[in-house]
Amino acid sequence: MKILGLDSSGLVASVAIAEDDNLLGEYTVNYKKTHSQTLLPMLDEVARIQKEGAAKRKAAEAELGRIEGELKQKLLEINK
Repeated sequence: MKILGLDSSGLVASVAIAEDDNLLGEYTVNYKKTHSQTLLPMLDEVARIQKEGAAKRKAAEAELGRIEGELKQKLLEINK
C-alpha cells in the first residue's frame, strides 16, 4: 500500500510517498510562502518523479532481460 506523507507543521514543508518499507519519493522545501502555495505543487512534483523513476526501472528491467537473453544465446552457441 502506498502512503502519502505531508508535513506542514513548521516553516519547512515536506511531501513523501512510501510503499511498504521503501521511500519512493521525497520533496522538502524551505520557502517563505504559505504551505497552501507550496504543498500542492510539491505533491505534483513528487508524484511525477516517482512515475518517471518507475518508468526508468521498467525500461532498465526490459533491457537487462534482453541482454540476458543475448548472453544465454551466445553461451548456447559456444557449447554446441
